[in-house]
Amino acid sequence: MTQANPIIGTDKSGLQYRTEDNDGKRALLNHHKGSTAPSYAEAGTMWLDDTATPWLLKMHDGTDWISIGNINATTNEFTSFISGAVLGSASTTVEGLVERATDAEVTTGTDTTRYITPKQLADNLPTNETVKAWINMTGTGTVAINDSFNVSSIVDNGTGNYAINFTTSFANTNYVASGASANTSQPHVVFGYTSVSQLQVLVTNTSNALADTATLTISAHGDQ
Repeated sequence: MTQANPIIGTDKSGLQYRTEDNDGKRALLNHHKGSTAPSYAEAGTMWLDDTATPWLLKMHDGTDWISIGNINATTNEFTSFISGAVLGSASTTVEGLVERATDAEVTTGTDTTRYITPKQLADNLPTNETVKAWINMTGTGTVAINDSFNVSSIVDNGTGNYAINFTTSFANTNYVASGASANTSQPHVVFGYTSVSQLQVLVTNTSNALADTATLTISAHGDQ
């Protein structure tokens, strides 16, 4: 134990001054290690409480002592505190430590305790199994996009004839499109010409004649 006020008073002899100076420096070096709190603590003073094992490192905030972590002199380990308790494993309700998943664990997809990085997520997303573009559009009157993904604009080429322009083009024209008309009077949706950046959509009625539809939904899958 070494606890001594590092502030030396006045009217000290040379030997007494040196002794108190050395004691004060030693106390600073070992964080005022002892079983009782240093009586001269100020805001910011560190105290190594060795009452129990492991030792407890604390800091004074000017009023109270805040526990920072445990020091185990046997195993030479320091364990941080969080919210006044030993920092343990994190959960959905408790702050704590969490381990990053390996790429293999991300691919397997069964672990429920580790985290993944944005790059791991991007690298492990299916590239050809997700929808690359979709649109919900109004096909009567002035055509309009109601909602969409990766669609920059649409073109009204005439009755029942629409063109959908993609924001990000496909890698080739081998992508697959599917669609549906919300109007039972114009139930048929077929696709005309395709390019990597545009898809032609044709809507026909029950007589197979081109016809506008109130609501048209289209999605496209493929390489980009």
